[in-house]
Amino acid sequence: MFACKHARHVWKIAGFSFNNKAAVSMKIEDFLFQISECYTKSELEMIFCTMWSIWSDRNNVLHGKITQQPSVISAKAASFLSSFQSAQQLSLHAGLAPADTPTAHRAWTPPPPNLLKLNVDAAFDDTRKRIGFGAIIRDSTGNVKAAMSHPIDGCCRPQDMEAKGLFYSLKWARQLNFKVDLVETDSLILVNALRKSTSKNSSFQDLIFDVQTQLSYLPTVCVHHVYRDGNQAAHGLAKHALVLDNVCTWLEDFPSAILSVIVKDSLIL
Repeated sequence: MFACKHARHVWKIAGFSFNNKAAVSMKIEDFLFQISECYTKSELEMIFCTMWSIWSDRNNVLHGKITQQPSVISAKAASFLSSFQSAQQLSLHAGLAPADTPTAHRAWTPPPPNLLKLNVDAAFDDTRKRIGFGAIIRDSTGNVKAAMSHPIDGCCRPQDMEAKGLFYSLKWARQLNFKVDLVETDSLILVNALRKSTSKNSSFQDLIFDVQTQLSYLPTVCVHHVYRDGNQAAHGLAKHALVLDNVCTWLEDFPSAILSVIVKDSLIL
């Protein structure tokens, strides 16, 4: 789970480093208790999901299947955790929300008057190994001030894609001289990482630092997690980017691919 070469590669990609000698010499329950004192709740959730993913791959190998690449094992763990967190929150809010507004918490909401909101998202085409970033800036009346679809070639972990998408989107907004006040992403891992300070050395933390550098130019900006239903416009732009060859920007306009989403979002105003 921790000491074998293949597992260590998975943990490295996931951004974790453990004392392998302790992992071998200690009982698993004692070792888990030890690391529980060194990591936050959200990090432990990622650790346990990664353990599950490694163990599942190990079982598949025992039953004659080919072992998966460490990057795939890590990505599956991150995807499982993200899906679980979303389902858990939806279930919680469904139980607490008023009966006449069961889905109100999931819809896109406009920013307060005179403020601008930036929604961002990332999408991935596994067949073409292509990543798409989407960003959209809207005002308090729901008017689209600017939209972007940004394609790049490559493959990385979901949280890395989301962090890169936020970095490019903030940089894009600055280049257009838009003073963004609110930022929304449907990546809870990304939002949690931005809200805590850590010295952990990993590619994800390097990306978080890059994002925080961009955010430093907007001292009053707030970054929030939003449900996927409230981030459909940015998601549509990210998927649209997957079929583009170059970065596309729309000012006071948007591609027809997200027309239905923009109309639906405007109905809540």
